[in-house]
Amino acid sequence: MNLVLGFWSMRLLLIFVLLCFLSLGYSAQGHQSKKIIALSIPKAGTTLLRKTIVLITEKPVTSLGGKRFDPHNHLKNKLIAESHHLQNKFNPVLGKHLRNKYIKIVLVRDPRDILVSWNRWISKGKDPHKKKEVWGHYSRKKRLSLLINSNFVLTEVKNAVNWAKDPSVLVVHFEELVGPKGGGNFTVQVLTVEKIAKHLGYRISRQRAMNISKKLFGGTSTFTGGEIHKWKHCFDKDLLEEFDAVYGKYFKLLGYDYEMDYLEKVKLEKSKVTREKRM
Repeated sequence: MNLVLGFWSMRLLLIFVLLCFLSLGYSAQGHQSKKIIALSIPKAGTTLLRKTIVLITEKPVTSLGGKRFDPHNHLKNKLIAESHHLQNKFNPVLGKHLRNKYIKIVLVRDPRDILVSWNRWISKGKDPHKKKEVWGHYSRKKRLSLLINSNFVLTEVKNAVNWAKDPSVLVVHFEELVGPKGGGNFTVQVLTVEKIAKHLGYRISRQRAMNISKKLFGGTSTFTGGEIHKWKHCFDKDLLEEFDAVYGKYFKLLGYDYEMDYLEKVKLEKSKVTREKRM
């Protein structure tokens, strides 16, 4: 009798362990019934976000084309897709297709640093739309003034603001993700990697988040420095006034503040949360 009870007890224990294992597996990959799309403003760190997702999911990320592809058709067979254009056709407010079928992440960056990165890109003759022979003879200040008052960066920033309005979208700031090699903070970077993993439906350990963070900076053909606060060396009073006139409203809607550095703002918010938890 005892042998029979022992046999069934062992079987029930094994079944219980198996169910617990499956439950953990499903909870760890809770979002995997959905696909992932990661979008960013051009020159906001597209590759940085792509590398983060690849290292978290250990799956390839398909880089989609620019302004010619139709998300309804081109995304059908893509498990994880990335694009560095935030056009209206991607807008989750307008497209139920993206709202319902995709886990969505948007990467933004201080628009002043985006403009500086574009200026460096153009001055090296890398951007086919702003030819070096046309823009090359301008001073840096003149190029930045032209960029501030052009529509192509502003349009992407406006679309990022629209994305940020959707509660199902995770908005990640470049300043949080770049880490100390780009002038950021390692602790904030690690916490941001964990936040992205959680949004994607992956449970990762703190050690793994740290290992991922150490591998993110640089190493791509489109890399142009990847540092925060570069604008401080390029913007004088005139350019700051021009920038505020064009971008001021959207700058604040993206979570930035003229009076406080974004990373300091993040640190203060995290300190406040920590204090509240201890109370």
